[in-house]
Amino acid sequence: ITAGNYLRQVHTDRRDEIGRLSETFNRMSRQVSNDIVGRQLAEAALSNREESFRALFASNPLPMWVYDVTTLRFLEVNDAAVHHYGYSKDEFLAMGLADIRPPEDVPQFLSTVDARRESHAQTGVSRHVRKAGQVIDVEISAHLLAFDGHEAALVVAQDITHRTSLEAQLHQAQKMEAVGQLAGGIAHDFNNLLSVILGFTSLVLETLEANDPARRDLEEVRKAGE
Repeated sequence: ITAGNYLRQVHTDRRDEIGRLSETFNRMSRQVSNDIVGRQLAEAALSNREESFRALFASNPLPMWVYDVTTLRFLEVNDAAVHHYGYSKDEFLAMGLADIRPPEDVPQFLSTVDARRESHAQTGVSRHVRKAGQVIDVEISAHLLAFDGHEAALVVAQDITHRTSLEAQLHQAQKMEAVGQLAGGIAHDFNNLLSVILGFTSLVLETLEANDPARRDLEEVRKAGE
C-alpha cells in the first residue's frame, strides 16, 4: 500500500481485535482504491479543453487547487477545498501554499521549493492545516499545466488522516502481538527449566531419609519451583 498498490488485502479469519482491525483496513484500502480510480478519470478529462476542466474542477468531491509554481500563490480552488479547509475562496486566493502548512513545517517546505521547481508533477503525503487549526495528513497529486498565462500546477488532495491513524493502530497492534508471542516463548522456555529443576529435586528427595537435614532445603526448592 505504501508503494501505491491499494488492491492488497489483509487475509485473516480471526475474530478478535486484530481481525476487526484487518476488516476495517481492507474496507479503507478498497475505498482509497475507488477514490484513486475516480481521481484518475477526472485527471484524464481535464486534458480535453478549458471548459471541461473548469466543470470537472468545480464539481470534484476531492479538494483541488491550481497554484503558480513560481510564487506558490493559489490561482483557483474548488468548492471541496473551500468546504474541507474552511477558508473562503477569496481567502484562498490571497494565500500561498505555505499558508496551509503547520508553522513548524514551513521552513522545511520552503527549503525544498527550489529543488522541486523543475518538476512539480509529483505525488506524496504532506501535513496541512485547516483554518480552525486542525492539522491533517493529506495525500497529494500535482501535475503541471498552463493556467491563465501562468506556469501552474493542479493539485488533487485527499485527506488520509483517518487512514494514517488506522495504519498506526495496526502497527501498534502488530507490535503488541509480537510482544505477546515473545512473552509466551519466554514463559515456555522458563517452564522447561523449572520442569528440570523440579524433576531433579524429586529424584534427590527420593534418595534422602525422612530426617535428613538437607530434605527441608530441597522441599523449599520444590515449593519455589512449583
